[in-house]
Amino acid sequence: MNRLRFEELDVGYGRKPVLDSVSGELTAGDWVHLFGRNGSGKTSLLQSLASFHYPMSGTVYWNETNIQESR
Repeated sequence: MNRLRFEELDVGYGRKPVLDSVSGELTAGDWVHLFGRNGSGKTSLLQSLASFHYPMSGTVYWNETNIQESR
């Protein structure tokens, strides 16, 4: 089963962090609801999980493969 796992992600705009030490796991069929005020990091988190940009620190795994190393 496909699985997305992320550990200790720090995500931000340039050098400005907006999320600190976010961890979680999603498997195929899971539903997610992200909510928060403008600028709270929702889109930045999704972009990091989709590998559109690197997080400031932390690791994202797709089926136990580190996506930063596999690019």
